[in-house]
Amino acid sequence: MTEPRAMTGHSPLLSADPAASLTDRLARGDSDALDELYRAWYPRLLALARRATGRDDAFAHDTVHDAFLRVIRKPARCSTDAQLSAWLRRCLLSAAIDALRAEGRRLARERRHAEPELQDATSPSHPHPADQLLWLAEQIRTLDPADRELLHLRFVAEQSLQSIADTSPGLSWSAIHGRIRRLLRTLQRRSPDHPSASTSTDAATRTHEPPANHP
Repeated sequence: MTEPRAMTGHSPLLSADPAASLTDRLARGDSDALDELYRAWYPRLLALARRATGRDDAFAHDTVHDAFLRVIRKPARCSTDAQLSAWLRRCLLSAAIDALRAEGRRLARERRHAEPELQDATSPSHPHPADQLLWLAEQIRTLDPADRELLHLRFVAEQSLQSIADTSPGLSWSAIHGRIRRLLRTLQRRSPDHPSASTSTDAATRTHEPPANHP
C-alpha cells in the first residue's frame, strides 16, 4: 500500500477516478473507494483537525477517525472535487465540535467529582491551624507510595483524572477517581475532628468501664 501523500491547498486528484464516480462507489459500499478516499484525504483532514481543535496529535487523529465514521454512515454523492472537499470539511468540523464538547463535559464531571472531595477532606469552613496541616502531612506519609504519588499528581501537579489514567496502564479515569475518593475518605475518617473519632473513643471508653454494681 502506498503512503498517504501530503495535500496542498488545492483539491487533491483522486487517482483517475472523478468525484462523482468515487462517491457513487462509496455510497454503494465499495471498500476500495473508501480506501482511495482515506489515502488521498487523511493528511489534509488531519492538518485541519489540528488547526480546528488546537489539541495534540492523538486528539486530532481521533477526530479524523470520527469524521470518516460519519462518511461511512452517511455517504454523500458529489459531482465535483470542490463539492467533495466541502463535504469532507463539514464532516471533519462536525466531528471536531462534538469531540471538544465531549472533552468539556468530561472535564466538568471531573471537577464536580474531585474538587468538592478535596475540600471536604482537607478544608473545613475555618482555616487549618499549623498542627492540622502537619497532621495531614504525617497521615499522607503513612499511605502506600503509589497512593501518595496518586494524590501528588492530582492535587499538587494538578493533573486531570484522564491525564493520570493515560499514564496508568489498565486504569480508567473513573477507576482513578474512585481510588482518590477512597483515599480522601480514609484521611477524613482519621481526622480527630471527624464524628467517627469521638464515637470510637466513646465506644472504647464504654468497653473498659467497670460493670455497674447491682444490689
